[in-house]
Amino acid sequence: MEVDNKTDFWQEYHEKSARAITWWNELFRTPFLEFKHRLSAIAARYYVSSPYDCIIQHLDYHYLTAIGELSNTWIFPMDEDDWPHPELPNILRKVNTKNFDYILWDVHRICVLGRQCVKADVDYYDRNIVISNSYAIHPGERHAHMAYHGRIDHILRNEDTRTKYLKHPLGVKVDNPSSLSLLVRCENKEMLAKITQQFIEGLDNIKVPETFKDGYDALKAEMRAL
Repeated sequence: MEVDNKTDFWQEYHEKSARAITWWNELFRTPFLEFKHRLSAIAARYYVSSPYDCIIQHLDYHYLTAIGELSNTWIFPMDEDDWPHPELPNILRKVNTKNFDYILWDVHRICVLGRQCVKADVDYYDRNIVISNSYAIHPGERHAHMAYHGRIDHILRNEDTRTKYLKHPLGVKVDNPSSLSLLVRCENKEMLAKITQQFIEGLDNIKVPETFKDGYDALKAEMRAL
């Protein structure tokens, strides 16, 4: 009998996520889904009023297939709590789609690292890994890779791609304690409580670009309200 390792992985991931969300709701005053909604509202400050041609709120492959026919379009995938630079659309429009398949750029990152560590710092992300809020894709078949950012890593490492790298940070990546990638690593409720407290304390030592100061202040307020 064959074992579907991919299915087993996602089943375990979902089970761990559900368990950690239950712990979250037991620990904090703000319920998990409400907290995620508030982080999404903070992020919206940086893209709702920006000059994108279209904002797709949910991953829709049918829509992406349709716009994939457009030869002069860039698709910018982001998570609900990412903070893209407000001028990002205008910057991307200056890159000729005839010459490149991907655009990469740096982001400032507010980090939660490992199981117990908070990096109380904002730094440029290691370009060895591509994360959300740090790349754009020329459409076509490539849009199928946007559901999981790790697939972009695989493409860039293993395929012959034409990639443009912009050498200045164009956003903020907020790896906060509600990130599912962190929650699934929490072994118990006490670990989640400890990580969250460390993150809240670490925020006092972080400096972000002036463009994102209002979002940073709002993030601190939401974290302290927990």
